[in-house]
Amino acid sequence: MGEARVDSFAMEAVADSLAFAASDIELTGLNWPEQQEDSECAALDLHAECARLWAESVADRLEVWAKRARQIANALERQE
Repeated sequence: MGEARVDSFAMEAVADSLAFAASDIELTGLNWPEQQEDSECAALDLHAECARLWAESVADRLEVWAKRARQIANALERQE
C-alpha cells in the first residue's frame, strides 16, 4: 500500500472548507423562525428547535476540526 503524503497546502484547504461549511450552517440558522409560545403546532416547534440545536452542534464541531486542521497545516509547513 502506498503512503499518502499530506502537505501544508492540502491541510489548509481542508481547514478552509471546514470553516466555510460551519459559516454556511450558521448563516442558515439566522433565517430560522423563533419558537412561538402560543403555537398550535408544538410538535413541529419541538422538531425545529431540535434541528436548530443539532445544526449549532455540527457548526461548533466543524470549527474545532478547522482549528485542528490549521494547526496540522502549520506543523507541516514548519517541517517542510
